[in-house]
Amino acid sequence: MRAFYLSVIWLHVVAATTWIGGMVICTAAVMPMVRSLTEPHRATFLYGFIGHFRRVMWASLGVLGATGALVLWMRGVRFADFLNANWLMSLWGRLVTLKIALVLTAAAVTIVHERVRTPWRVRWLGRMILALGISIVGVAVLLVRGV
Repeated sequence: MRAFYLSVIWLHVVAATTWIGGMVICTAAVMPMVRSLTEPHRATFLYGFIGHFRRVMWASLGVLGATGALVLWMRGVRFADFLNANWLMSLWGRLVTLKIALVLTAAAVTIVHERVRTPWRVRWLGRMILALGISIVGVAVLLVRGV
C-alpha cells in the first residue's frame, strides 16, 4: 500500500510541475518570443501552441484533481470531514480547504482565460493563474512539512 501511495504522490508532483512549469515557460519564454513575430506568424504560432498547451494543461489539472482526492482519501479524509467543524478548525483542515479553494479558483479563472480575447485580459488572467498555482504549491508545502 505504501508503494501505491508514494506512486500517487509522485504522479501528483509530476502533474503539478508540468502545469506550473508550463505556465512559467509560457510566461517567461514563449510569450516574449511571440511578441517579436509579425502578425500572420504570431497568429499561426499561437493557434498551434495554445492548442497543444491547453491539452497538456487540462490533462495535468485532471491528474492533479484525481490524485489529490486519492491522497486525501488514503490519508483518511472523507467528505464528512468537510462538514465537521472540529476538523475544519484544525490547521490541517484549514490548509486542505484552502488548497481545494485555490485549485477550484485556478480552474475557474482558467476557464475564463480560455474564453476572453482581449490581449490585456488574457495576460492578466494568465498571470493570476500562475500566481494561484504558486500559492497552491506553497500551501502544499505547509501541508506536508508545516503541520
